[in-house]
Amino acid sequence: MALELRSFRTKVGRRIFVLFVASVVVPILGLAWVSFTQASRQIHEQSRNHLAQDTKTVGMSILERLMLLSTEMRALASSLNAEGAQPLQTPPKAFAERMLERFASLGVLTEKGKYLPILGTGDIPLELSHAETQHILAGKPLLRLRSKPNSPPAIYLYAVLDPERLGRGIMLAEINSSHLWQVAEGRPGGTELYVLDESKSILFSTVSDGPLPEEDPLRSPNLGHSGFFEWHDAAGAYWAAYWGMHLEPTFLSPRWFAVLRQPRAEALAPMIEFRKAFALIIAISLCAVFLLTFGQIRKNMAPVEALKEATQRIAGGDFGHKVEVRTGDEFEALGKAFNDMSEKLREGRTLLVRAAKLSTMGQMAAGVIHEVRQPLTAISGLLQLVMLNEQSPQKVKNLETALGAVDRLDGILQRFRSFSRMSDEKMESLSLGRVVDQVYALMEHQFKMKDVRCAVHAEENLPPILGDQQGLHQVFSNLFINAVHAMEGKTEGRRNLDIRLCSSEAKVLVEISDTGCGMSADVMAHMFDPFFTTKDRNKGTGLGMAIVESILHKHGAKIEVKSTVGVGTTFTLTFSAAPPDETPGAGSG
Repeated sequence: MALELRSFRTKVGRRIFVLFVASVVVPILGLAWVSFTQASRQIHEQSRNHLAQDTKTVGMSILERLMLLSTEMRALASSLNAEGAQPLQTPPKAFAERMLERFASLGVLTEKGKYLPILGTGDIPLELSHAETQHILAGKPLLRLRSKPNSPPAIYLYAVLDPERLGRGIMLAEINSSHLWQVAEGRPGGTELYVLDESKSILFSTVSDGPLPEEDPLRSPNLGHSGFFEWHDAAGAYWAAYWGMHLEPTFLSPRWFAVLRQPRAEALAPMIEFRKAFALIIAISLCAVFLLTFGQIRKNMAPVEALKEATQRIAGGDFGHKVEVRTGDEFEALGKAFNDMSEKLREGRTLLVRAAKLSTMGQMAAGVIHEVRQPLTAISGLLQLVMLNEQSPQKVKNLETALGAVDRLDGILQRFRSFSRMSDEKMESLSLGRVVDQVYALMEHQFKMKDVRCAVHAEENLPPILGDQQGLHQVFSNLFINAVHAMEGKTEGRRNLDIRLCSSEAKVLVEISDTGCGMSADVMAHMFDPFFTTKDRNKGTGLGMAIVESILHKHGAKIEVKSTVGVGTTFTLTFSAAPPDETPGAGSG
């Protein structure tokens, strides 16, 4: 977690986070708001539609119950007609009990206006209007209401006794309210039912103390067939729906209304649950996106932090320090490039240290050359004068030996002299094949004396390079001499020195292979250090390979070494070919 916090202190981390908020969080929140609004509206509409549909279902059930009671009255009338000319005065007990479940009272009104009770007793309204009489005589049921003090009105049902003999009378009954309103038990849970007549008087209510509010929309005189409204009373806020039952075509009665109300909190319970679930989903989604973003920021910032730390270590002098970045993307490529740069810095620092040593030796060499060559030249000249006047062969021989020692000392001084003025050479276009041939010609006698078989294999039409001929002479001379010295102690096998020159992709390669004693890994690690040598004191000063590396570095050339102890050594020198517009100079000839 510390890395995440540290990453947010960086500009890159903060920039990524701001981009994340702008490109992810804002669209998610906007989409969530639109989705939430639309879903809430749909749930709101569905809840209202469900309440309206439930209200219609209850109203249809009441209407069906009235139709069923009308049918049972017709069936009863048919059974009475089958008994004879006079109605039954005392029906069987089982029949009476079944009818009393449906009707509070039942009787027949004769043509002469006399009421003949069949079941129960009741105050049945006998006066009928002309329209009501004609409706009944047409074979249709009639529904009438009669007010009662402090109670819902009574409901009466009329039907003709015998449709074929209208003079036999009219059957009439008071509907048992408990049987009619039994349909209220099938209403949805949590709802209350009201049944109103056209004047908005309550015919039935599941609420004992439930008068309609004064401002209720149901009191509007232009009430439609169905609708929805909000109901407010002392108990709270409700959603309510009503559905009108058209009774006039069948029962010649004004409309009744079924009203179903539900507490607003219960009606909106699905929406509340949806809001909770939606908020939880959005929170989980945002947490997941935040976690993924933190992971991505950490993934992006971890390589940056590692590279920053590695850069600080290199700035502190820890050249060669490497980082390990395994992200499978450009950061990994950047880590590899950084490691390559670090390695080159380490190599460059090593070269700088060696160059500093070489520079010191160059300054020393310049002083030695200046102080020593003057007396050495005088000694050589005096020895030569003495030789001219000396007649004794033995003395001449001794003088020649002394003169050879002076020449040898002069050669050492020449080597130091070349070392001290190495940066002053002039670069020109020349042929490496010709340079190798010149050095080979100078050392051919020494190869024969040391029993070394030397073979030069040069590719035809080698491209020229830009180089210093004197410096390259020194490079190849040192390498050839080292190869000869490496093979001097070999007693078995042939002493071979193979020199191959070829070109590849604007490069000229020189491969020098010997079958000498080879070098160990430790020797190869220090072979370019000044004054490092494995030879006897009379064979080397330890400056040869340091000079070779310096000259090649000035030429922009690379030197690679492969060596196996007891098998031999191979040096591979790689030069860049000269540009096409460069013409060979005098040194190439």
